[in-house]
Amino acid sequence: MKKLIGLCSVLLMVGLVGCEAAKTPDKAASPEKGGKQAAANGPATTAGAGNQVTAAAGESETHFAKVISEASFETDVLKSDQVVLVDCWAPWCGPCRQIAPVIEEIAKDFEGQALIAKLDVDTAPGISQKYEINAIPALLIFKNGEVVDKIVGLQPKEQIVAKLKSVMGQ
Repeated sequence: MKKLIGLCSVLLMVGLVGCEAAKTPDKAASPEKGGKQAAANGPATTAGAGNQVTAAAGESETHFAKVISEASFETDVLKSDQVVLVDCWAPWCGPCRQIAPVIEEIAKDFEGQALIAKLDVDTAPGISQKYEINAIPALLIFKNGEVVDKIVGLQPKEQIVAKLKSVMGQ
């Protein structure tokens, strides 16, 4: 398993593959198990649109994507009146960190029109299993509480926006 994780890490660095996540999450990477957690996707305390949070280096950053959890998923996603794009990611996933700024840009661009949310799959195994998140980054687009589109792996902003607009009817 360690060899597979090492190989995945090397391939991630060059951006060739996504991360295998939900099948066997790497619990060693979670802070509870003493592992390292990357701060590139923002701290877990990010709450939503336009919120000021403290960055890892002590600087203030504005985050537009709403951080959701397994506990808030039903309210934030399934019962939302808006189209919702959920970025399923993990702090140890290189491609997830690469796509994070794109997700933030999309969240800013669609503020008030669609909800852009981030879900750490390591902390939401039930959601990962229910929606068959086998590789990350995975973007799920919900409308009226149902998944209507899924994007897996690194994709250009234009492709993500086109799919989001299509679901929104734009």
